Amino acid sequence: MNAGTITLVFSSVVNTSSLVANQNLTIQNQAGTASYTLTGGTTSSSNGTTIVINLTQADLNAIKLNTG
Repeated sequence: MNAGTITLVFSSVVNTSSLVANQNLTIQNQAGTASYTLTGGTTSSSNGTTIVINLTQADLNAIKLNTG
Protein backbone atom coordinates (compact mmCIF):
# COMPACT_ATOMS: atom_id res chain seq x y z
CA MET A 1 0.00 0.00 0.00
CA ASN A 2 2.96 2.33 0.42
CA ALA A 3 3.37 2.51 -3.37
CA GLY A 4 0.21 4.63 -3.53
CA THR A 5 -1.39 2.63 -6.31
CA ILE A 6 -4.40 0.38 -6.60
CA THR A 7 -4.84 -2.18 -9.35
CA LEU A 8 -8.33 -2.81 -10.70
CA VAL A 9 -9.03 -5.95 -12.74
CA PHE A 10 -12.14 -6.11 -14.94
CA SER A 11 -13.70 -8.94 -16.94
CA SER A 12 -13.92 -6.77 -20.06
CA VAL A 13 -11.88 -3.95 -21.56
CA VAL A 14 -12.21 -0.57 -19.83
CA ASN A 15 -11.70 2.74 -21.63
CA THR A 16 -9.38 4.56 -19.23
CA SER A 17 -10.64 7.97 -20.34
CA SER A 18 -14.08 7.04 -18.93
CA LEU A 19 -12.66 5.88 -15.59
CA VAL A 20 -12.52 8.95 -13.39
CA ALA A 21 -11.39 8.22 -9.85
CA ASN A 22 -13.23 11.16 -8.31
CA GLN A 23 -16.66 10.26 -9.66
CA ASN A 24 -18.08 7.70 -7.26
CA LEU A 25 -15.31 5.12 -7.49
CA THR A 26 -15.62 3.28 -4.19
CA ILE A 27 -13.21 0.58 -3.10
CA GLN A 28 -13.95 -2.03 -0.46
CA ASN A 29 -11.82 -4.47 1.48
CA GLN A 30 -12.18 -8.17 0.75
CA ALA A 31 -14.21 -8.83 3.90
CA GLY A 32 -16.66 -6.06 3.01
CA THR A 33 -16.20 -4.42 6.39
CA ALA A 34 -14.61 -1.18 5.17
CA SER A 35 -15.03 0.99 2.09
CA TYR A 36 -13.76 4.32 0.83
CA THR A 37 -14.78 6.57 -2.06
CA LEU A 38 -11.79 8.01 -3.90
CA THR A 39 -11.56 11.78 -4.24
CA GLY A 40 -9.05 11.80 -7.09
CA GLY A 41 -6.25 9.93 -8.77
CA THR A 42 -4.71 9.38 -12.17
CA THR A 43 -3.78 6.51 -14.42
CA SER A 44 -1.28 6.07 -17.21
CA SER A 45 -2.66 2.64 -18.04
CA SER A 46 -3.81 1.90 -21.56
CA ASN A 47 -7.33 0.69 -22.27
CA GLY A 48 -7.58 -2.89 -21.06
CA THR A 49 -8.75 -5.25 -18.35
CA THR A 50 -6.11 -4.22 -15.78
CA ILE A 51 -5.94 -0.57 -14.73
CA VAL A 52 -3.51 0.88 -12.19
CA ILE A 53 -4.68 4.02 -10.40
CA ASN A 54 -2.18 6.37 -8.78
CA LEU A 55 -3.86 7.49 -5.57
CA THR A 56 -3.73 11.02 -4.22
CA GLN A 57 -1.83 11.40 -0.96
CA ALA A 58 -5.09 12.29 0.81
CA ASP A 59 -6.80 9.12 -0.43
CA LEU A 60 -3.79 6.97 0.44
CA ASN A 61 -3.72 8.35 4.00
CA ALA A 62 -7.48 7.87 4.44
CA ILE A 63 -7.36 4.28 3.17
CA LYS A 64 -4.54 3.47 5.58
CA LEU A 65 -6.64 4.81 8.45
CA ASN A 66 -9.81 3.03 7.30
CA THR A 67 -8.80 -0.54 8.12
CA GLY A 68 -12.31 -1.74 9.02
